[in-house]
Amino acid sequence: MDAKSAMRWVRKNAEKFHIDKNKIVASGQSAGGHLALCTAMIDDYNEKSDDLSISCSPNALLLFSACVDAVEGWCDHLLGDRRTKIWSISPFHNVRKGLPPMIEFHGVDDEQVPKWTVQFFESEMKDKGNYFEQHMYNGRKHYLGEGNPKYSNYYDDEILNITDDFLRKFKLLE
Repeated sequence: MDAKSAMRWVRKNAEKFHIDKNKIVASGQSAGGHLALCTAMIDDYNEKSDDLSISCSPNALLLFSACVDAVEGWCDHLLGDRRTKIWSISPFHNVRKGLPPMIEFHGVDDEQVPKWTVQFFESEMKDKGNYFEQHMYNGRKHYLGEGNPKYSNYYDDEILNITDDFLRKFKLLE
């Protein structure tokens, strides 16, 4: 709900900060990617104080090792009665037609978000006619830029260049 409220706040105040309200992009790494996805995909959870006439859905999403499936196979056995609640906030379980374009960067050896969850998510997104671009990196784990002194643990120049190309493709960056 907080992520959706933040998106609504940015869109509502866009003019004040010289932001094009039609070029708002959500981004996140790992659980932050899950939150970014929720702004576009999860309809049922909103703060009572939010103005629901203002869209919280971004115009595109940049995802880095994102948690796209909150209900991996083992979870069903642990969740019991909470299973339905978790499904309601799981991006994979809420894919529908008409979602904003997304790009995902993921390490093949990611030890926290298995690559197969992203591969299934990509398939589901494309089956519904959505744009989803995936970049898998051999030999990389959850932190794609691990060991890179320039960009901390999250990125490298290649990832940033591909990101810029993606944003240009959708006219979100000149």
